[in-house]
Order: sequence, then C-alpha cells, then structure tokens
Amino acid sequence: MTTAADPLPDDYLKKEYELRVSYLKDHLSRMWTRFNFFLTINTGLFVLAFNIANTAPLILAGIFGLTMCVWWNHFAATDNYLVFVYRSQIAHAHYLLTQGTAYSALTAKPLPPVLSVWTYTGAVVEQYFDPRDETVKAIPKNFWQRHSFRVSVTELGIVVSVLYALAWIGLIGVKTWAAR
Repeated sequence: MTTAADPLPDDYLKKEYELRVSYLKDHLSRMWTRFNFFLTINTGLFVLAFNIANTAPLILAGIFGLTMCVWWNHFAATDNYLVFVYRSQIAHAHYLLTQGTAYSALTAKPLPPVLSVWTYTGAVVEQYFDPRDETVKAIPKNFWQRHSFRVSVTELGIVVSVLYALAWIGLIGVKTWAAR
C-alpha cells in the first residue's frame, strides 16, 4: 500500500512526461491551424470589404469581421492559457521525475557545468551547454534570433486579432466618411 508521501513510480512519471510533451506539441499545432483559419477568413473578408462601394454591405462585412476578431482573440487567449498550463504540467512532471536517487546529479549543489542548464522540454532558457568545449554559454541574441519574456510567438493571435479589429474600425470609418 502506498501513501501520499511515497514517490510515484518512475515508469508512470516517464510516461506522464512524454504524454504532456506530446499534448503540448499537438496543442501548438492546433493553435497554429486556428490562427491560419482566422487570418485567412479575416484577410479575405477585409479585401472584399475594401472593394465594396455601398455602405450597407460594408457595414455588414465590418460587423462580421469584428465578430471574427472577437472570437479570434478569445481563442488565442484561451490557447495562451492552455500553453501555460501544459508547460507548467511538463515542468511539474519533470520535477517529480528527477527527485529520485537515480537523478541525484541534477540536485547536487553546486551542479557541474554539464548539468547546470539541464531542464525540461519546453523550458525557455538563456544559456546552453556547449559539448565542444564543455562550457556554459549565453544563447546569442541578435536581429535574427531573440526571445522576449513580455511577448512571445504564442501571443501572436491576440496581437494580430486586435490589429485586425482596429483595421476594421478604420476601414469602416474611412469608407463611410468618404461615402458622404
């Protein structure tokens, strides 16, 4: 009989870790499919509305476009929430998995350089271990490669949906004002 204080079996934790990584990967794939869906619909509708001369169909297209932006923003925010949850679950599984004595090298103080930047799959880090010279180095940041902890690529759906909503408002405003 096991108690709450007993560790979980390693084979269970390994499988759980693999499932969580797989679920995050699959979710990111679904997330980008949704992003492409909303981007395609909004772009097509925006081009159509841009070429409409009559105010009534323009307003109708604009209302539909803004509605799509609201839904897009909602799904993108939900996706970001779920990505955070799944990454946290991966970190938790990794933590539990590495608490056993077989992983004592990961809990040593201080950690040897070869393990000092070891982390779970999906963790965002700023350093890496270079096996060529066995040193820890900063991941280069430049114009071609960088990371922001404020805004990441998973927030792209939210940012683009807001930009499209503003574009819709601008298009409807300009076209209705020009029709006067």
